[in-house]
Amino acid sequence: MADAAIEAVLRRDRVIVAAALVTLTALAWAYVWWLGTDMEMGGMDMSGFRMIPAGMGLMMPTGAPWTATEFAFVFAMWAVMMIGMMTPSATPMILIYARVGRQAARQGKPLAASAYFAAGYLLTWTGFAVAATSAQWALEPWCARRAGIAHQSSPRLNQPPSQERYGRPVQSALDQIWH
Repeated sequence: MADAAIEAVLRRDRVIVAAALVTLTALAWAYVWWLGTDMEMGGMDMSGFRMIPAGMGLMMPTGAPWTATEFAFVFAMWAVMMIGMMTPSATPMILIYARVGRQAARQGKPLAASAYFAAGYLLTWTGFAVAATSAQWALEPWCARRAGIAHQSSPRLNQPPSQERYGRPVQSALDQIWH
């Protein structure tokens, strides 16, 4: 009797896989929303500080170098954001794989479980999160220099840009956009 119940559930694997993917997406978006509400500062002047996406209102001076904790929080933000944004677009392919796997199992040629297939997507997105976090960490001193903010982790980049080289005063990126 228990075997029949398990078989009935396994025949509906599409529903199980879809429910798992919807739940994963909803949890990821809830986390990103939570981080977004944490960064709301209600008109406070935050110049000279950067928010750490930790959901705890953590801030660091803009010129301070990153810590391992900040790197971990930024990585988590990128990884969860990638999962929340990319899972909906990968869901049809994962469901097709589950169907093909179910049909192959009937023919005696089982494929790897759908969870392994989905894990490949998750691993790829996590790899992108590592790359995005590393790029954000590497580019921050340059961006701070362009905005005229000294950055302690890179004294070479703290030198103001040469006006002779550019032939005109160099404005910050935000000034170029807003004016």
